[in-house]
Amino acid sequence: MSRYFRFGLRTILIVTTIAAALFAWLGRDIIRARREKPIIDRIVNAGGTVYYDYQVHSEYPNVIDGSIQQSNQPRWLRYLFGENFGANVLTVTARGTSSGDDIEGVHQLHGIRDISLHGRAFTDKCIDELIKVHQLRGVSISKTSISPAGLARLASCRELVSISLWGPEIEDDHLKAVAGIPSVQHLQVIRSSITDEGLQHFAERENLATLEIYVAAITDAGLKSLVNLPKLRKLELLGTSVTDQSMPTIGRFRSLRQLRLDAHSISDEGLTFLSRNEKLEVLLVSGCPIDGTGFAKLCELQNLRLVDASSTNINDEGLAAIASLPGLTLLEIRQSKVTGKGLQHLERSEQLRSLLISITDELTLDDAKALKAKLPNCQIGWVETDRVTGNVNSGEL
Repeated sequence: MSRYFRFGLRTILIVTTIAAALFAWLGRDIIRARREKPIIDRIVNAGGTVYYDYQVHSEYPNVIDGSIQQSNQPRWLRYLFGENFGANVLTVTARGTSSGDDIEGVHQLHGIRDISLHGRAFTDKCIDELIKVHQLRGVSISKTSISPAGLARLASCRELVSISLWGPEIEDDHLKAVAGIPSVQHLQVIRSSITDEGLQHFAERENLATLEIYVAAITDAGLKSLVNLPKLRKLELLGTSVTDQSMPTIGRFRSLRQLRLDAHSISDEGLTFLSRNEKLEVLLVSGCPIDGTGFAKLCELQNLRLVDASSTNINDEGLAAIASLPGLTLLEIRQSKVTGKGLQHLERSEQLRSLLISITDELTLDDAKALKAKLPNCQIGWVETDRVTGNVNSGEL
């Protein structure tokens, strides 16, 4: 009898221990959810947005899938303790009210790593809150009143790797401040007032991996100052005054994997300097005045897999050069001068998996179907604009 008693007592102790652990876990999450809810509500009520860890894209861990609206926590628990129960807030987008206090207490959100601030109500005062976020990895400021001095204080955030600056308020001194944050590896500047002088502050930033500049008074002189960036993997320029004179500089970025030069004065001769970028994987030159013959010098780039040469002067000879790229898998040549005969050059590109073209009098749908017969594993997308109505038709083969 005593043996059964001992067995029963031991079972009770085990069950009690497990139950205590479960209730401790549940209690911890309840306390955290209640503490965080007012902070989240303040952000949302001011027009902001919060994104949770359960909204992370299943295939791309750095991408938030906003279409996922609910966690997998039981409905009754979420009803009792809020939608944030059992979930970590990863990203906050705040839109400043008149006081700019929307993000007060944001550092208490467990798991927060990215913060975006929009609106002039955000001043240097909000930096006090940001530097309390121990795992802060990304900051985006858009049309705020944050000064260069305020921005420079983010140097104390040792995990901060990405900064995005939006708006005409952003000037060269803001870039100087960012250059003084040693952990930053990714910089994006959009529709700003920066100049070549601002870029020079990054001349010695050897750990810079990404540089994206959209619509700014940047010239070849500014880009030339960045010649010594050994770890630059991604360069995107849109709406700048960069020309062929910058191509020798770009050719020296030996770690470069992605290059975007849409709508710049880049010629086929300029393209030839990219033959030095042996790691280049993505090349976006839509809207550049090229005919494609410059690609003949890039046939040794084994890793170049994606080319967008839409809205260019790419002709049949140029397409023949592009077809010689050994690793090409995705190609866009919408609004080009390629004919049906020229399209046949792609028949030898057996590795091609995606092609986007424009249907014209010189390049017909039958031409596209003929290529599809030769490349059955290639998805061919097409667009056609009606000359009379202007309506656009599209389809896939």
